[in-house]
Amino acid sequence: MDERKKMARNEFGAKRKALGPALRMRGGEAIRRLIVALPEYRAARHVSLYASDGLEPELRPLLGDRSKCFWFPRYDAAERGYHFAKVTAPGELITGKYGLPEPPAAAERAPESVRQREMLHLVPGVAYDGRGTRLGRGGGFYDRLLADVTSPVCGVFFACQKAAELPRAAHDRPLDLAVTESGVERFVRADGAGHRSESARSGGPGSAQVERNTDK
Repeated sequence: MDERKKMARNEFGAKRKALGPALRMRGGEAIRRLIVALPEYRAARHVSLYASDGLEPELRPLLGDRSKCFWFPRYDAAERGYHFAKVTAPGELITGKYGLPEPPAAAERAPESVRQREMLHLVPGVAYDGRGTRLGRGGGFYDRLLADVTSPVCGVFFACQKAAELPRAAHDRPLDLAVTESGVERFVRADGAGHRSESARSGGPGSAQVERNTDK
């Protein structure tokens, strides 16, 4: 399992890295347009984002939407894990764990009830597949952070990051949907847990329904 995940990280990490800056910028713009059109986004008051490492789709421009409360992961050394903290502008982010931007210590921490039930979670990854399996960097931070979440979890990727099938361990938190520059995919979870959209209920477990992006 670990070796298969390592090989997939190398393969899809290289594919993402091979995207030029212009393609990455245009892809990020298309992804953001699709995100703000999602019914899950429109219905959410609280949205969790991430700060791109330079290779991931950039979501910080969404902070301009004043109708939402935005939350970013922040590392807590005492808890040896992440929680979400509020951010209202990109300039509030500071260099945190692993050199990635994160909210400062003074930023408000998200209530647990909001994190679990009211927040649309937009999460990055190295790869995903048509069953909603998400492959992260290997630390398991998002899997732990979202393990008890019942609100929608949406993966954010470039289209080149889709795999035919990825290995999935019992602790890997599946996605409810994924957005790429090519469109939106909604997954039917096989475990019976988590968010269900109306458009995803017609498929069988582990299936996906694709909404193509025609605005190119």
